[in-house]
Amino acid sequence: MKTNPEAVAVEQIIKPPVKNIDHNYVETPQVINRSQDLIITPDTSSVKENKKRELIAEAVTPKREDKQTVTPVDSLPTGKKADVLAQTNGPATKTDTPEKKDNKPLPPSFTAKRSALTLSVMAAPDISTSNRNVDTKVSSNIGVLATYAVTDKISVTTGAVYSRKLYNYGGVGSAGTTYMKNAWQVDADCIVLDVPLNVNYTFLKRRNFSVGVNSGLSSYFMLNEKYKYFTGPQGGAQKVSELEIKNQNQHIFGVANLSLSFERRITNSLSFGVQPFIKLPLTGIGNGNARLKSTGVAFSLNLGLFPKSGRK
Repeated sequence: MKTNPEAVAVEQIIKPPVKNIDHNYVETPQVINRSQDLIITPDTSSVKENKKRELIAEAVTPKREDKQTVTPVDSLPTGKKADVLAQTNGPATKTDTPEKKDNKPLPPSFTAKRSALTLSVMAAPDISTSNRNVDTKVSSNIGVLATYAVTDKISVTTGAVYSRKLYNYGGVGSAGTTYMKNAWQVDADCIVLDVPLNVNYTFLKRRNFSVGVNSGLSSYFMLNEKYKYFTGPQGGAQKVSELEIKNQNQHIFGVANLSLSFERRITNSLSFGVQPFIKLPLTGIGNGNARLKSTGVAFSLNLGLFPKSGRK
């Protein structure tokens, strides 16, 4: 019976004698018993050649990422399929870095809460002139005002303003008059208590800024009036006379007020305002019934009291 040489275990392997050149002797053959091992002698040269080819091919061929095998959902068991569908349809979770909360305080707002009552301290330079003005002088005003908010856009303002009005007027007297073609001039220095009653309408409102228009009437209470009268021929010596009057002239709603207001919120209860204005006479002002007109800019610091909810 024929036997397969690959399936037969080699029981004895005889190690050939090795000659030692230095000691000049022949080593006795040794018998190694490996009766239980199956020895297959590989071809060393072919293995090295195949390994070399594999290394060359690996260096030349670009690496490909392993493709992940996706199992169809329909092929999964019923319970597993339900879990996968629930995870797929569920809300997506963010993997990005969570956003940092901004702990900065919100800026002051006109729309969050509006004060029912606002107290204002104001100061205003102005230029007062008459219909026969000679030259211009700067007058001054300082006062306290109160504003009540009727609605978010409409409010009413009143108060008291202490004013010093510096103005002059003059001309040449005509024939048949007191001055008889002589030049004349009046210099006025008057202390006036101005009591306004204005209606305000806010037509533009942003988070911390608002713009409005204001109109109304003022009553002038002439506390003290000083006048200097200059009369005489033109180019010649003039006569100077003085007149002082106290608490004699009152002009109830004798002046019309028009202004444009700009207000900037500093805090929710404090704001700063700028208000260009003009005051137009509806009647004669003072002892000489001068048509007194004033133009200026008011600056105010406003404090809100009794805040209430406002409509946005």
